[in-house]
Order: sequence, then structure tokens, then C-alpha cells
Amino acid sequence: MFTKKHRLDKVGSIIPLKDGRVFIFGEDSYNPWHYIFSNGSLNKFEKNIEWEEALLLDNDEILFCDDDSNIYIGSGDFVSSKFLFNNFYLINNNDNRAQKYFMLQCKENDSKSSIFSFKDLKQLWDSYKYTSIIDEFVYTSEEYKRGENPKNIFNRVDPIDGSLILKMELDESIDFKTIRFFDLRNDVLFIKPSTSESTLAFGVSNSTGKVLWKVDDRNMRHFQIHHSEDKLIALHYNYEERDLHTGEVIFQHKDENLFEDFYPRQGNLKFCQVGKYIITVVPRKNKIYAYNMDTNEFDWIYTDPNVKSFLPAVRIEFCSNHLFLRDDDGHVNIYKLDEEWNL
Repeated sequence: MFTKKHRLDKVGSIIPLKDGRVFIFGEDSYNPWHYIFSNGSLNKFEKNIEWEEALLLDNDEILFCDDDSNIYIGSGDFVSSKFLFNNFYLINNNDNRAQKYFMLQCKENDSKSSIFSFKDLKQLWDSYKYTSIIDEFVYTSEEYKRGENPKNIFNRVDPIDGSLILKMELDESIDFKTIRFFDLRNDVLFIKPSTSESTLAFGVSNSTGKVLWKVDDRNMRHFQIHHSEDKLIALHYNYEERDLHTGEVIFQHKDENLFEDFYPRQGNLKFCQVGKYIITVVPRKNKIYAYNMDTNEFDWIYTDPNVKSFLPAVRIEFCSNHLFLRDDDGHVNIYKLDEEWNL
């Protein structure tokens, strides 16, 4: 099942990198600290800098942003970090998946963002629109203003200069701030609500801009794209799958007895996929649930007696065979998956 390895207090950010390392930044402003988690071990570094965000570059150097909007670059030991420039925040809201470009937000003008190249850290262009990067693709959107925008238009733009490649017209008046570019797989861009007020979700062709499907369902905010199959998955009041290319329900598993203990009652559950498993927690419980998507059973329900309750609406991180979970008391709990997991 799980083996508990660590419990950390006063944690700010948890940032998995593409190479399997995890950066854990403290939030204690009087005694800033950080850990590098690698191969199951924690290496602590004491340094009088409060790191906020980090991004692994192609040459294995790491870009850091501190709490005062200074940008540094270093090897990861924090000792040899070199100052680059200030008045920018590193925007890294797509799970460290950026491949060629990254975005910095101007501290003095929060509506201004700058796109940079991984290769030479060169500033390519500035954007005054809502901007998002997924893999090597860059998207922008005009700010929604009630009564002025008959449609919401998203643009896929050239990462080098910001010029328009294609438009994606959603035939709805939606505030971009209430949805986000969530994921991309096999040319389908999945756009879903991020608040309980937004109920629409879309599948859009990344190559043509055509809207492939639209679903008006509050529960769409629970869905994620499966890691290796062209389908959407969700575990909430039941387990459900939708076809990624059509948005249609292709499978549901409802079992009152099975979900009686799990029933989330409220809130927006976060979960992470680990192989054929969905791992998640529910409000006011100290249990970790591992749902098997092949057998449609909870293979494991792990109770941590040292935790009062886990936080269900906070992102669950999984990296290097370890699970990172926050609890109500402000701790981060780190668990190792035991050998009996057949992923």
C-alpha cells in the first residue's frame, strides 16, 4: 500500500521537475528553508531566500523565482545560483510541461507577460492578454467584458513573435478567468471550468481551431485527461469516462455500497493518476483512496493516524514513486508506494 516517509511543517510550494526531483519550499519568512527530494531522500538547504517557483531548463539548469520577484538560474544546489533580473514572476501553471518556452509576469504591471526561450533565455515578445503555455504551444485570449464580447475567442499564436496562427471560437460568452487550458493530447485541447459557477467544458482541435464538442455539466470540473488513452476520467460521486474526441460518456460505474465511505459530499476533489489507479482524498477524513480503473474497486484505502484530515481541493503531487499530500494542520505528508503496486 503506502509507507509514510516524511512529514514536513510550514511548506509553501511543492514543485516536481521533469527529471524526477521535487523542490519543496518553506513558507517561514523568518527562517527560509528548502528541500530537494530525490530518490526518496530529503536534502535540506538553509538559505536566506524564499523561493516561489522553479522550472527545469533543457540544459539541466533550473530557473528560480523568489518572493521578491527576482529571477535566478542555477544547478539546483542553490549555492551557485546566479541572479538574472528582477521585477518578474515565473508563471508555471502547467505542471512543468513547458518544453521550449516559459512565461514571466511583470511585477509592476500584472497585465503584462513576457515570453522567453529556454535555449538562450532570450525575451521573445510581450503579451497584454491572458496567456498560457502547454508543451510547446502558446495561447492567448482577450479579456472578457460583459456586453461587449459576443463570443469568446482564443488564439493559438506563434511562440517566437506572438503572431496569430489560428482562432478558436467558443460560441459562448465565457470569462476566461473562470476556465483554463487544462490539457492537450492527440490534437485535442481540453478546456474545462475551474470554478463551481462555470459549467461548460470544450474539446477543441489544436490544429484547426474547430470546436469538436461542448458539454454543459457542472461535474466537468472534476475531469482530467487519461495519461495514455484518449479519454477523460473523473472520480467523484462515481467513476466516469468520456471520449476525448466527442465528449460523450463511454463508461460509468455507480455502486452505492462501494462509494458509501468515499462519498465526497462537497468541494472540488483533486486527484492524480498513477498507472491504472486514481489516488485521491475526501473532506474531513484522514484516508487516502486508490481506485483501480481496470477492476472498478478501491484496491487500497490507507488511513494515516497522525493526520486529522487531508485537504481535498489542493493539488496532489506524485513523483519518483512518492505521493505528496497536504493536511488540515499545514503539513505535507510524503508516502512511498509499496512494491505490491502493479501499475
